[in-house]
Amino acid sequence: MRLSSSTFSLVVIMIISLLLSRPYSSDGAVKCKEIAQRIKPCIDWMSIGYKSTGIVPKTCCNEMFRLNGMGVNREAELAICECFKSEMQDLNIDDKVSISISGRCGVLLPFPIVPNVNCSEI
Repeated sequence: MRLSSSTFSLVVIMIISLLLSRPYSSDGAVKCKEIAQRIKPCIDWMSIGYKSTGIVPKTCCNEMFRLNGMGVNREAELAICECFKSEMQDLNIDDKVSISISGRCGVLLPFPIVPNVNCSEI
């Protein structure tokens, strides 16, 4: 299968933008501040949005897929888990709502999305 030049250009642009937007520091560590920005649509939905609609926003699901792809090793998975946990603290998020979000998005994360998760056990 041969790609047209416009399709090839689009693919190259997408790859470059993904590489440039990776939430890693220069030493390869996950940056929680950037993870927090990425998961904001999910946190907002888990906090109040689920009450008005049972549908998880597409922006949240897109970020869940990206996060799942960033968990390239146990250290990265642990860091992402800790970032989620940190962002969910003190928000009074219902565990039933938060734990269902990855399934609603069709993403299998290596940890449950709940405020009291023990990330070291993933």
